[in-house]
Amino acid sequence: MKKTFLTIFIILVLAYFLIPFKKIYTSVILDNEDYAFKCSEFTYSVSEVEKILKKHDDVVKLIKAVNPGFVEIWIDIKTCPGKAGISIIYPSNEDRIAIKKILQNQNTFFGIPYEMRNF
Repeated sequence: MKKTFLTIFIILVLAYFLIPFKKIYTSVILDNEDYAFKCSEFTYSVSEVEKILKKHDDVVKLIKAVNPGFVEIWIDIKTCPGKAGISIIYPSNEDRIAIKKILQNQNTFFGIPYEMRNF
């Protein structure tokens, strides 16, 4: 009983300290940005995301033009099964900053949650 309690306590303490570290590591070291929403907050299906991307193709082209051939936008169907988000990949921090300016530092692309990945 004491070992179980101690194990649970250690896990909770580690989680308390490591979760903020993970966010810092993801953003500062990896230069990535995770989704700002939980899967339960994703509202769009793949077909709806496709429609929104087509409707705002001008903004998609503007984002890709930040670094042509290197910046890409993909529909993410793996992170939250049954729902879709957007993955934006880019090669540098400068690209990330430029993309965030285009997105006006919003957490969504016209309502669609997105993540950003430096490759």
